[in-house]
Amino acid sequence: MIRLLTAAAFLLHVATRGGHGAVADGDSYADFAALCNLITLAQTPVAPETDKSKALELLKTIKAINISVATADIRQALTQAQNKKWEQLSQEERKGKGGWQGSWDDFAEAKAFSKYGANKAAYEEWRATTVSKAARKKIVYLAAQAVKTAQSLLQLQAKIAMAGAQEAAQKALLGEDKAASGVKAASTDRVTECGKASIGATADGGQSAGKALLLDLLCLCGGHSSDTSVGKACCKKCDGNGNNDEWNLATDGKTRATFIAGNCPKAPGHTRISQQTVEEAWRHFLTRTAIAKGNGKAYRNALGVLDGTGQAGCTGNKASNGGPCAQYSDDAVVTGKTPPTWLTNLRTAAQIRDAAAEAINKIKGIEHKLQAINNTLGSLLWQDEKTQNMQKTTATTMVTPGDTDCTKQKPNSSCTEKGCKWTSTAADKGYFCKPNEREGQTNTRNTGEGASGAAEGAKTGTAVCAQHHTDKEKYEGDKSCKWERETFKDSSFLSNKNCL
Repeated sequence: MIRLLTAAAFLLHVATRGGHGAVADGDSYADFAALCNLITLAQTPVAPETDKSKALELLKTIKAINISVATADIRQALTQAQNKKWEQLSQEERKGKGGWQGSWDDFAEAKAFSKYGANKAAYEEWRATTVSKAARKKIVYLAAQAVKTAQSLLQLQAKIAMAGAQEAAQKALLGEDKAASGVKAASTDRVTECGKASIGATADGGQSAGKALLLDLLCLCGGHSSDTSVGKACCKKCDGNGNNDEWNLATDGKTRATFIAGNCPKAPGHTRISQQTVEEAWRHFLTRTAIAKGNGKAYRNALGVLDGTGQAGCTGNKASNGGPCAQYSDDAVVTGKTPPTWLTNLRTAAQIRDAAAEAINKIKGIEHKLQAINNTLGSLLWQDEKTQNMQKTTATTMVTPGDTDCTKQKPNSSCTEKGCKWTSTAADKGYFCKPNEREGQTNTRNTGEGASGAAEGAKTGTAVCAQHHTDKEKYEGDKSCKWERETFKDSSFLSNKNCL
């Protein structure tokens, strides 16, 4: 009785394996993971970058500084032409301006940039600044250098838009038509499309293998009518709802493939597509296709698992020397003469993405150079102003009220420059200049009231110092006195000029 039950259980087990497939959990997991690395890269969004630098704004500012120190005839010509570009000027408007043709557009852009808001206020301030001829030459030279430095700016900004990168990634994933008619093979014969029968002498590959990553995934993991759980060979959940029935090659397999891809292991570091990550994933992929399949290792260039010799090819069912797999040609994975189409598209997307990253770094370099030029222009703009202010300050501080006869300063300007006080609020000329009410200010130089005042001050100073007697600390605390040995001297011997 026990023997009969055991035999019945064995027959039931065999029947179950025959009905539900001969693949085991994870039979193709390593191959599945290698294909998933490439799929994950293709699924990573390749979004356009934006130029967050101030390079363009700095260039416009530098051009505006340049036009602010330009000669009046250039500025007038720009105003008359309403800041139009050279190509927009009529033949009549171009007359007499031929010498400016090479720089005209830069001039026009700068003039237009300087018309509004904060730019206008800054431009007017630059215009009002007096700049020497030498400084002007330096500004013109540096502005030309800035334009030269930024020549590639627009092309670099175009690169960071990454036009075509996302499209190439989608083609790698879905096929050249981006699944316009669905993720479908060219025919309904799985062996023809996924991997042809072979005894090892040839490895032609499936007609659809290498066209689209998701199509290859279906060849590797898609369910079969004789084994609806084929997906578990790829991963534990790959035979769940979405891939628990037969993959019909005549219908759109995108939903099925997307479900399977959703179970892909995510390799660390695959945060974005790049030439480096693509080539790393491709090299790993080749290590898997290099392992021949079948018990005689005769079925070459394939991912997946096969029964027996494997000579029946990629049937989708692990039985009768066939199995679920995807086979590639020698040209695709051995010689490299004709890489998989999806690899070419992945490389295109990666190249565009890397070019954008390089462009961003170059833009930053341009920004730093333009910032340095802008800083230098600022120094050149204000250095003459500082020199003039220093000269004015020096001239003013050299005026000593004690040496000035204020009553002889008839113009208002001369009066105030000499440090005197102009008493009229209506007249600019006349006898309105008086001494400031400060100690030592005189009407005449060391005569009259000034002289007697100084003498009186000296006398008063002596009397004050004498009150300290021999108290040295008091003498030294009084700035009008001076202690010499054991006695004092008052400070009235200092000239009136030095006191002031």
